[in-house]
Amino acid sequence: SAKIANINNSREKTNLNLKPFDDYLVSVNAKRSKINDNTTIANKSFNFDSTVDSPKFEEPLTDKLFKFSLSPPVKKGSGLYKNVFPNTQLVYYDDPNELVTRLNLLIASQSAGNTGVNNEIIYILEELRERNLIV
Repeated sequence: SAKIANINNSREKTNLNLKPFDDYLVSVNAKRSKINDNTTIANKSFNFDSTVDSPKFEEPLTDKLFKFSLSPPVKKGSGLYKNVFPNTQLVYYDDPNELVTRLNLLIASQSAGNTGVNNEIIYILEELRERNLIV
């Protein structure tokens, strides 16, 4: 800063004149005082006073949290029922013309973007091969 630059730092013999620096540090409140050399700065102790009005801490009710029993708990409710048997329709084609008609419909559906018909297309092609209608 400008104050430090204006301090006369002339040497007296071999000693450095530190008085102007010392005065500056005291004036800006940057110098520690009443400290012996080679000592650490002690922290001010904090005394906890429990009499201060502070919000009182109350223990939560733990009666229901830690209520254990040796008997098994009583089951309530029935839950969700799961359909064990899927609703699938089995279709039997006796006439090869019906198979070809169904195959044309499935291929048109596949070309329109329906990817769920691939397995049925494969099944119909295998069925036609077994009957030696296609090679």
